[in-house]
Amino acid sequence: MKGRILLLGAGGQLGKEWELYLKKNGLSYKPCTSNMVDITDQAALRSVFNSYHPNIVINCAAYTHVDLAEDEDEEAREVNGEAVGSIAKLCEDAGAKLVHYSTDYVFKGEQGDQEVFPLGYPETHKPQPINTYGWSKLMGEQLIQKKCSDYLIIRVSWLLGAHGNNFVKTMLRLSKEKDKLQVVNDQLGAPTFTDNLVFNTVALINTGYKGIIHVSSEGLTNWHEIAVKIFQNKGINSKLVPIPTSDYPTIADRPLYSRLDISRLKDIPGVRIIRWQDGLQELLDQIK
Repeated sequence: MKGRILLLGAGGQLGKEWELYLKKNGLSYKPCTSNMVDITDQAALRSVFNSYHPNIVINCAAYTHVDLAEDEDEEAREVNGEAVGSIAKLCEDAGAKLVHYSTDYVFKGEQGDQEVFPLGYPETHKPQPINTYGWSKLMGEQLIQKKCSDYLIIRVSWLLGAHGNNFVKTMLRLSKEKDKLQVVNDQLGAPTFTDNLVFNTVALINTGYKGIIHVSSEGLTNWHEIAVKIFQNKGINSKLVPIPTSDYPTIADRPLYSRLDISRLKDIPGVRIIRWQDGLQELLDQIK
């Protein structure tokens, strides 16, 4: 991976992981947090492109509040859709490669889809989101394909990392506050770990991959099973009670089957495919 790298959304869970990698490997990059560059501000975006002249743009900026998006649909579409289209156009004009992260939430996620796609949804499956967040991310994908010729759209599921907020951090926090926790066990999928995601993204960039690809860990699990592994690893005695999604209503609908097919990823030279159990173990070792 060579040249000048513009990192958008550098302050988030994935952005921080990227900055660690870029700094550690002595690569030339410019980190931009949302406070530094608001991606919905086209003038600000244009200014940073014109001053830095990036060869690669890595967009980790996103609106990720799934439930809030149902009320803040305009903001979700502006950040995850329209702004991404602006970034894509600037990349095209600058001759820069765009690396963008999307989500498993672009798919409908019906329980019965597990029988049709036991390995997970392939990249070719038609997206059909069931919530505003999913629609806003799909809008971003479509605008990239319309406005940019050299792009890499990476769909990930259940993102977990050592930085920022995520399910693992929430479980560890709640275990200190409660003796009993209810966790849903009928949403099926696999987590994607930020350090492994960065590693595999680099492999994709180095091989010149273009288009849409799915990146996740190997295997199939649910949130309750992940919580059990977390508590076992950390020696936490709080009781975990498995419940169906219907017992834990949320503002936005959640897919019941979120597995992504990573068969295409396995054919890429230099990638590292990990089992979700191993990825979780590595993450818990990082979180002291």
